[in-house]
Amino acid sequence: MNYEGGFNVYRANMGNDGTLLPRHTYEKMEGSELSDEAGGYHITYGSSWKFALEFTDEGPDADGILTYSQSRDIQSDHYLDQTELYSQQPQLRPIYFSNEDIEANTIKSMTLTESEN
Repeated sequence: MNYEGGFNVYRANMGNDGTLLPRHTYEKMEGSELSDEAGGYHITYGSSWKFALEFTDEGPDADGILTYSQSRDIQSDHYLDQTELYSQQPQLRPIYFSNEDIEANTIKSMTLTESEN
């Protein structure tokens, strides 16, 4: 766990980020890793699954995003859905915990069985 309390490692590179096109360079604020121009940390490396979780008296309350979307099928509505959402000014999706919420938000259901071959 790092000093921000995250269980993941993110990298903020205020110099030439090298991995993104177009390349970005941001000046750091004096004595900080933050940048006014970058709007805070300029994240250039990190996880593709992100979420925030709060334990409340009513149960867990969480939001998250799978940054590379949910489907590899280019014809699927879910091929770019979360990638596009992630690229917009920050948005996460609700993570469902109750059976009612899960059932109300199920996109597709499958039953997996063991093959006898």
